[in-house]
Order: sequence, then structure tokens, then C-alpha cells
Amino acid sequence: MFTEKEKENLHFNKLHEELEQCGKRLMEYKECFEIMGKDRNSYSKTDLEATFMRMKEDHMLNGQLKPAYNVQIAVENYFIVHGYVSSDRTDYNTLIPVLEKHKNAFGSILEEVTADSGYCSEKICFI
Repeated sequence: MFTEKEKENLHFNKLHEELEQCGKRLMEYKECFEIMGKDRNSYSKTDLEATFMRMKEDHMLNGQLKPAYNVQIAVENYFIVHGYVSSDRTDYNTLIPVLEKHKNAFGSILEEVTADSGYCSEKICFI
């Protein structure tokens, strides 16, 4: 049988081990948040810059989350003039960088831009 002092020590040892495990997990979470940064809520362990995105349904109607990139292509008169790759899950934050890339490359601002509603956010709807 254990004495009261031994039972108390066993209890404190168990609490100490649990606290150490929590500290280790906390450090792992901290590392994950540093990898993700402020703009994302996921990342792939095999490609740290990729973000998990919902893919279109396949022939079996399986829509899945997979590590991916968001690729934008700017076209003028049937020619590709710019490409832009990001880890943004939506198109909201991708139009302005493409327009800025055009301005830097050609030195002029476009008179007209055509984009679908997926690019509309509070930032750019009233440019």
C-alpha cells in the first residue's frame, strides 16, 4: 500500500507529465501557426507553401480538400500577358496583384478590366 505522501507524489508526477505533454503540443502548434502565417488557416506538410483548397467534384461526385495553389492568368487579345500564383483559397485577393504586375511591366493602368464576381471584395469592388 501507498502512504498518503506517496499517493500525493504520484499525483504530482502525473500532473507534471501531463503539463510537459501540453507544453510540447503547444510548441508544435506555435510552429504550425508560424508556417501558416496570418493569411492562411491550413498548409500541406509535403508542400509548406500550398494551402488546402476544395477541388471540383470528380466523376464520383467527391469534392475533396487537397493541397493546391490559386493560379491566375491575365489575357489580352488572346495572348497571355501575366501569370500569378498564390496560396489564397479564393480569388478575392488576386486581382489587385495582377493589375499591379501589369502596371509595373507596361507602365500604364488598364482602362477596363473584366472579371467575374469571384474577384469582388470590399477592397476592390469600388476601385
